[in-house]
Amino acid sequence: MHFIVIAAFALVLSARTPTRSWWLFDATWLTYVVVAGQVVVIVLLAAASSLWVVRRLGREPWNADPAQRLFARFGMVLRTLLLMSIAVDVLLTPWMVVVRNHWRLKNLIAIDDLVALTPFFLGAILCWTAQYPAERAIRALAADRGQDGGGRRIWRLGEYLLFNIRFQLLLMVVPMTGFLAAYDLADKYSMQLYRWTHFDYAEQAALMVAAGLMFLISPVILRYVWSTRVLPPTALRERLQRICNRIRMRYREILIWQSDGVVVNGCVMGLLPAVRYILLSDGLLETMKDEQVEAVFGHEAGHVKHLHLHFLFLFAALSMLLVGGVLLLIWTYVPYQDARKWLSVSRTEWNSVVDLTAMTMVAICWLFGFGWVSRRFERQADVFGVRCVGDDIESCDRVCRIHHPPDGQKPDRKALCPAAADIFAESLHRIAVLNGIPPNQRSWRHSSIASRMAFVRALAAEPKKLRRFNRIIILTKFILLAGTAAGTALSAYLYWPEQFFKHWFGK
Repeated sequence: MHFIVIAAFALVLSARTPTRSWWLFDATWLTYVVVAGQVVVIVLLAAASSLWVVRRLGREPWNADPAQRLFARFGMVLRTLLLMSIAVDVLLTPWMVVVRNHWRLKNLIAIDDLVALTPFFLGAILCWTAQYPAERAIRALAADRGQDGGGRRIWRLGEYLLFNIRFQLLLMVVPMTGFLAAYDLADKYSMQLYRWTHFDYAEQAALMVAAGLMFLISPVILRYVWSTRVLPPTALRERLQRICNRIRMRYREILIWQSDGVVVNGCVMGLLPAVRYILLSDGLLETMKDEQVEAVFGHEAGHVKHLHLHFLFLFAALSMLLVGGVLLLIWTYVPYQDARKWLSVSRTEWNSVVDLTAMTMVAICWLFGFGWVSRRFERQADVFGVRCVGDDIESCDRVCRIHHPPDGQKPDRKALCPAAADIFAESLHRIAVLNGIPPNQRSWRHSSIASRMAFVRALAAEPKKLRRFNRIIILTKFILLAGTAAGTALSAYLYWPEQFFKHWFGK
């Protein structure tokens, strides 16, 4: 859902200058009908899908995996339809003109874009409402299957909606609103920025700085957007702090992510130690053993120690640089004069075509490239989680190159402990069961739980596979780092204006 929310914001930003020739009609009343009608249709589909899933669970309560997979697929379809609906609203109808001009919101910083996104937000909330019966049925079955860890209360509708609004929407909406405000301010004061800097791209540079600042401080904001509290001084916290001391990981705080015991998961937020938070859900702490919590904590620590957030930031920068390079080629070899001859478009329409092309290319980069990189990083974090468990494991009764090396050989600290891999794999499986996730279900950012379980066990059994996987990760990070550095240098050479140097350096 997070990628869908970002894409919705990108669509609204791309449609700030309307391309009237794309509109299907001009009538304001018909715009209201189309905008509202799409929401109604999608919500009805959500209700039908929820009923289908509940009936499927009722027919085969002993085999919930097909119904869970069906629910996940329906969710993806509904999210895609929501994104398509906002694309229709802002690109093919006068919706943006209605919001900005007819409702007189054009001069309100960030407000016009947020109001334009209201059908998307409302559609998402109504879809969650319609899907609640299926979600409740799946969660209830998951609680029954996980009773050995303690019974868990099922969300009421209000709690379910509040959690999704906080986690699915506000997680992205809060920082993106800050970026929208920066976008409006940079546009409003673009001439002043140029006079202060004598830099042709001062407006774009200011936006990049604002986006970076929002990214850095967003964990502090989201700590309060979400419902969190500090993990109290217990034996478990001391155990986790020992892990942090051993692996030399700095952070601001370990927090409990409060979900009324429903969510069983963890996450990490923040690029820098001063704004880095490690979150463990209350459901995780209530239903899993300390060694299993340690495994999840180790996975989150792996993201920090391997600088995954930093490299994902590099991926974002590299994708923008690649798209910028393609746009430069378009502007160089397909100037507006030629485009006007071929396509009979105005300059504004041609700029809109180029902007939409750029947005599409960015979406493709993220849909395929980001997903691939993220899944490899998740597996690297899994390996780190196994190591954290293996370092603290009290007993290992397996053939192990760390704890029971062959006679005459030293312990191989680069290997993985099979017993620790089993503990980590069991922790993953328990998270899937308690969250109602089919073990074989894949997602955009994560491989399936079943494949991740098999992966860590295979690496523990065959060190050659571990070395091969490490080489893939090293190559991936090298490409991200070298590509971003080369792209940044080339961009500076192409775009940095000569008058900037003359003004500031007298050359």
